[in-house]
Amino acid sequence: IISAIQASLDLAKGHTPNLGEVVKSFDAKDSQNFSVVLNMAEITNDPKLDTMTIGLSVVNNEATGYKNYIGKASLNMYMPLASVFDMTLSSDNLVLKDIGKELDFSQLYDYINSYTYNEGAQWQASNGSWSLAGEISYKISFEENGGSECADIVSPAGVQISLPTYNENLVVNDVQNGIKYVYKFDGWYTTSTFDSDTKFTSNIMPRSNTILYAKWNLIETIETRYYTLNFNVNGGNETYNSISVAENSVVDLNGYVPTKNTYYVDKGYNWVGSHTGKWTYEVTRYTFAGWYTDISCTQKFNGTMPSGDLTLYAKWDATTTTEYYYNWERP
Repeated sequence: IISAIQASLDLAKGHTPNLGEVVKSFDAKDSQNFSVVLNMAEITNDPKLDTMTIGLSVVNNEATGYKNYIGKASLNMYMPLASVFDMTLSSDNLVLKDIGKELDFSQLYDYINSYTYNEGAQWQASNGSWSLAGEISYKISFEENGGSECADIVSPAGVQISLPTYNENLVVNDVQNGIKYVYKFDGWYTTSTFDSDTKFTSNIMPRSNTILYAKWNLIETIETRYYTLNFNVNGGNETYNSISVAENSVVDLNGYVPTKNTYYVDKGYNWVGSHTGKWTYEVTRYTFAGWYTDISCTQKFNGTMPSGDLTLYAKWDATTTTEYYYNWERP
């Protein structure tokens, strides 16, 4: 209601309808009867004339004490209708006022500006009476469409908010076809079809629960080459199948840790000395020391797949000791 009053006042500012064309004539027959001739074409052609109050002037004379007065009458128009409209003209309880008195809207404006309940305020009913409702919070949730997860925003309507964004591009690897797609973030939309008129750019919380959809634009397509990685365990116990790896990618070798059997050399039986009755063995044990790109194991693999097929060689660190065993302990 307050908004409508404000809008009506703002609309009337600076607008003067051509009353000379609206009111064609006015005739006061006596103190209780008068007639008004209106130009309906001028009324219907003025877009700002809807419900209108026309001031009826009474010429100063002896009957009025030689004072100028103005009367009130209400003219209500309901338009547009093709060539038919409703009109009500009333002059009940006609009140005479001094002509030329300046209208003062200051008190009305003061009332509007000091009104307790602002535009858009929400109300609630309790026991037959209305009161201002408590603050209601709404939620914005996000469909990231491949981007990192974004936390929901929960806030009352009208509060300033900050939408999440993505500074880094979205990279999608199609391993089967060897293609890498690179996307750039293009904002949030209220529709999953990203209609142009549904892009959400406001920094004010809306008065409704909202789902926003992330739009990504394809900016680059990169063809990825794959090469074969082979494994040579250099006498180890395991056998590893070759794998296909994308060039320049980091190779995960956590599952490729071979083992190698301990090597025993029988050096014979001890007849005398501190180990009399035991067999002497030269024992060599092996510890896996990593993967190398050459068979001599001088160039350690740096973990990145080159642009070409590659064979990795297992390197072994050997430790040899002399050990003694009784006959029933012999390996």
